[in-house]
Amino acid sequence: MDPGWDRYTFHNILHTQLVVDKAKEWSSACKLNEQDSIALKLAAWYHDIGYLNEPDNHEEESIRLFLLSIQKETLPPEMTDMVVQLIRSTKQKDTEKRNELENMIHDMDRVAMGMTNFMEWGQKLRTEWKNLRNAEWTDKDWIRFQIEYLNMTHFKTDHGRQTYGAQKALNLQELKNVLGSLT
Repeated sequence: MDPGWDRYTFHNILHTQLVVDKAKEWSSACKLNEQDSIALKLAAWYHDIGYLNEPDNHEEESIRLFLLSIQKETLPPEMTDMVVQLIRSTKQKDTEKRNELENMIHDMDRVAMGMTNFMEWGQKLRTEWKNLRNAEWTDKDWIRFQIEYLNMTHFKTDHGRQTYGAQKALNLQELKNVLGSLT
């Protein structure tokens, strides 16, 4: 029986793998110690896994699944706590204060906003919301939503700003150009 995984056009293994790849990048670029690097990578693997069961509360479901998966493993309690906190910190509220590792996973989870294929990732999210929430957007409304997202969401780390900030600005300008052509 098909569990309907094809409905998840954004929150899927491709997004997870992107975040994991960025965890490796940030770990190296920011010269993280081994414990922080491992915690960041584990959180990257698990941060959205709960989306398949609980899209609206996926962070807590992701934590539950992470904790279930490590029951038989030997992970020090402080490492477990770090991973749980990192997963929990991926909630959308961009204004909350975070520690540096939480800022890193925040940036990694939203890194597409500073990539050349941002529009493609945006269309994947738009399709997923249509599939899961029956959310229909006109092209104009979707572009406005994306512009608002880029205006309201900021990279929290120096690495995020320095590596992806310029492309984020280009993506914002491209969206504004597209919106101008739709009016």
